[in-house]
Amino acid sequence: MNEIEIHQREGSEDTETHLQENIEKFGGDALFLLKLMLRGEILTAKDVVKNYDIHDRRLRDLEISGKCEKRWVLKENGKRSHVEYFVTTPSLPTKSEIIAKADAIIRTMKDIPKRLETVFTLDDNPPSFQQTKLFE
Repeated sequence: MNEIEIHQREGSEDTETHLQENIEKFGGDALFLLKLMLRGEILTAKDVVKNYDIHDRRLRDLEISGKCEKRWVLKENGKRSHVEYFVTTPSLPTKSEIIAKADAIIRTMKDIPKRLETVFTLDDNPPSFQQTKLFE
């Protein structure tokens, strides 16, 4: 898994010093949250602080570095409520999807001779093979 990038700049000298002193801990916290999301958990800033005692900034670090995605959760009135962070993991294809894909490939391969016209010219010495129509 690629290294997780933690933001490198803070707004003040004091908080930047704190960031540099704790960068390894913050990286570990971000990795912990990423592993939770890879298991299918959807996290919010509130959950992270309350349940794991981890600053919600780690979620933003993960999202900014492209390790997870975020989406707004809307209230019933359509206004934004909060942000959820999650990882979309690709799922393996089903047996029927594999069979359908294989059938499509086989049909395409069977059609190749129908779509490929060839012309042999015997004028040249030695005879040459020319393709005149390719996949029309």
